[in-house]
Amino acid sequence: MTSPAATAESAPSAPPASGARPLSLGVIFLTLYIDLIGFSIFFPLGPELLKYYIAHESAGGLFATVFARLEALAHAAHAPELAIGALFAGLLGSVYSFAQFLFSPVWGARSDRVGRRPVLLATIAGNALSFLVLFCSGSFTLFVRNVR
Repeated sequence: MTSPAATAESAPSAPPASGARPLSLGVIFLTLYIDLIGFSIFFPLGPELLKYYIAHESAGGLFATVFARLEALAHAAHAPELAIGALFAGLLGSVYSFAQFLFSPVWGARSDRVGRRPVLLATIAGNALSFLVLFCSGSFTLFVRNVR
Protein backbone atom coordinates (compact mmCIF):
# COMPACT_ATOMS: atom_id res chain seq x y z
CA MET A 1 0.00 0.00 0.00
CA THR A 2 1.15 3.47 -0.72
CA SER A 3 0.78 6.35 1.62
CA PRO A 4 -1.37 9.35 0.67
CA ALA A 5 1.75 11.57 0.68
CA ALA A 6 3.50 9.33 -1.88
CA THR A 7 0.40 9.30 -4.08
CA ALA A 8 0.19 13.09 -4.01
CA GLU A 9 3.85 13.40 -4.96
CA SER A 10 3.57 11.02 -7.92
CA ALA A 11 0.47 12.68 -9.40
CA PRO A 12 1.09 14.89 -12.42
CA SER A 13 1.39 18.51 -11.49
CA ALA A 14 -0.98 21.10 -12.87
CA PRO A 15 0.35 23.85 -15.10
CA PRO A 16 1.54 26.95 -13.25
CA ALA A 17 -1.23 29.38 -12.36
CA SER A 18 0.78 32.41 -13.41
CA GLY A 19 -0.63 34.79 -16.02
CA ALA A 20 2.14 33.98 -18.53
CA ARG A 21 0.91 32.44 -21.78
CA PRO A 22 2.91 29.60 -23.31
CA LEU A 23 4.85 30.64 -26.38
CA SER A 24 3.12 29.49 -29.51
CA LEU A 25 4.94 26.90 -31.59
CA GLY A 26 4.02 28.92 -34.68
CA VAL A 27 6.00 31.90 -33.39
CA ILE A 28 9.04 29.71 -32.84
CA PHE A 29 8.82 28.28 -36.37
CA LEU A 30 8.35 31.78 -37.81
CA THR A 31 11.45 32.93 -35.95
CA LEU A 32 13.45 29.98 -37.29
CA TYR A 33 12.16 30.68 -40.81
CA ILE A 34 13.26 34.32 -40.59
CA ASP A 35 16.64 33.17 -39.28
CA LEU A 36 17.10 30.77 -42.22
CA ILE A 37 16.14 33.51 -44.66
CA GLY A 38 18.80 35.69 -43.04
CA PHE A 39 21.35 32.96 -43.58
CA SER A 40 20.53 32.32 -47.23
CA ILE A 41 19.51 35.77 -48.49
CA PHE A 42 23.06 36.64 -49.52
CA PHE A 43 23.71 33.68 -51.81
CA PRO A 44 21.78 34.91 -54.87
CA LEU A 45 23.06 38.44 -54.24
CA GLY A 46 26.69 37.37 -53.92
CA PRO A 47 27.90 38.10 -57.47
CA GLU A 48 26.25 41.54 -57.53
CA LEU A 49 27.57 42.40 -54.08
CA LEU A 50 31.01 41.36 -55.22
CA LYS A 51 30.81 43.60 -58.29
CA TYR A 52 29.55 46.52 -56.20
CA TYR A 53 32.31 46.27 -53.61
CA ILE A 54 35.00 45.82 -56.28
CA ALA A 55 33.84 49.09 -57.87
CA HIS A 56 33.28 51.09 -54.68
CA GLU A 57 35.77 50.00 -52.01
CA SER A 58 39.16 51.59 -51.46
CA ALA A 59 42.38 49.70 -52.09
CA GLY A 60 43.52 49.61 -48.46
CA GLY A 61 40.28 48.52 -46.78
CA LEU A 62 38.96 45.28 -45.40
CA PHE A 63 37.35 44.28 -48.69
CA ALA A 64 40.59 44.74 -50.65
CA THR A 65 42.38 42.41 -48.24
CA VAL A 66 39.62 39.80 -48.34
CA PHE A 67 39.27 40.01 -52.13
CA ALA A 68 43.04 39.63 -52.65
CA ARG A 69 43.02 36.47 -50.55
CA LEU A 70 40.00 35.08 -52.43
CA GLU A 71 41.71 35.80 -55.77
CA ALA A 72 44.90 34.09 -54.61
CA LEU A 73 42.94 31.04 -53.43
CA ALA A 74 40.99 30.80 -56.71
CA HIS A 75 44.21 31.24 -58.73
CA ALA A 76 46.03 28.57 -56.72
CA ALA A 77 43.19 26.13 -57.38
CA HIS A 78 43.17 27.01 -61.10
CA ALA A 79 39.51 27.96 -60.70
CA PRO A 80 37.61 30.24 -63.07
CA GLU A 81 36.44 33.73 -62.18
CA LEU A 82 33.09 32.32 -61.07
CA ALA A 83 34.87 30.58 -58.19
CA ILE A 84 35.65 33.94 -56.60
CA GLY A 85 31.91 34.64 -56.32
CA ALA A 86 31.32 31.24 -54.75
CA LEU A 87 34.18 31.77 -52.32
CA PHE A 88 32.76 35.21 -51.45
CA ALA A 89 29.31 33.72 -50.73
CA GLY A 90 30.94 30.97 -48.67
CA LEU A 91 32.88 33.56 -46.69
CA LEU A 92 29.70 35.50 -45.89
CA GLY A 93 27.95 32.29 -44.85
CA SER A 94 30.89 31.39 -42.65
CA VAL A 95 30.88 34.78 -40.93
CA TYR A 96 27.14 34.41 -40.27
CA SER A 97 27.54 30.88 -38.88
CA PHE A 98 30.53 31.83 -36.74
CA ALA A 99 28.62 34.77 -35.23
CA GLN A 100 25.72 32.43 -34.43
CA PHE A 101 28.15 29.97 -32.85
CA LEU A 102 29.51 32.72 -30.61
CA PHE A 103 26.25 34.40 -29.62
CA SER A 104 23.76 31.53 -29.34
CA PRO A 105 24.95 30.65 -25.81
CA VAL A 106 24.72 34.32 -24.84
CA TRP A 107 21.10 34.58 -26.00
CA GLY A 108 20.30 31.18 -24.49
CA ALA A 109 21.58 32.27 -21.07
CA ARG A 110 19.64 35.53 -21.39
CA SER A 111 16.54 33.52 -22.28
CA ASP A 112 16.98 31.44 -19.12
CA ARG A 113 17.12 34.60 -17.01
CA VAL A 114 14.37 36.76 -18.48
CA GLY A 115 12.23 34.28 -20.43
CA ARG A 116 11.88 33.15 -23.99
CA ARG A 117 9.33 35.70 -25.20
CA PRO A 118 11.34 38.90 -24.47
CA VAL A 119 14.49 37.38 -25.97
CA LEU A 120 12.67 36.26 -29.14
CA LEU A 121 11.08 39.69 -29.52
CA ALA A 122 14.44 41.40 -29.01
CA THR A 123 16.19 39.16 -31.54
CA ILE A 124 13.42 39.58 -34.13
CA ALA A 125 13.62 43.35 -33.71
CA GLY A 126 17.42 43.14 -33.96
CA ASN A 127 17.17 41.07 -37.16
CA ALA A 128 14.79 43.61 -38.70
CA LEU A 129 17.11 46.49 -37.78
CA SER A 130 20.11 44.54 -39.05
CA PHE A 131 18.45 43.90 -42.42
CA LEU A 132 17.65 47.61 -42.68
CA VAL A 133 21.29 48.52 -42.00
CA LEU A 134 22.43 45.86 -44.50
CA PHE A 135 20.13 47.35 -47.12
CA CYS A 136 21.60 50.82 -46.55
CA SER A 137 25.23 49.78 -46.07
CA GLY A 138 27.65 51.33 -48.49
CA SER A 139 30.85 49.78 -47.17
CA PHE A 140 31.95 46.19 -46.87
CA THR A 141 32.99 46.69 -43.24
CA LEU A 142 29.48 47.81 -42.25
CA PHE A 143 28.02 44.96 -44.29
CA VAL A 144 30.13 42.31 -42.55
CA ARG A 145 29.45 43.76 -39.11
CA ASN A 146 25.73 43.21 -39.70
CA VAL A 147 25.96 39.69 -41.14
CA ARG A 148 25.19 37.80 -37.98
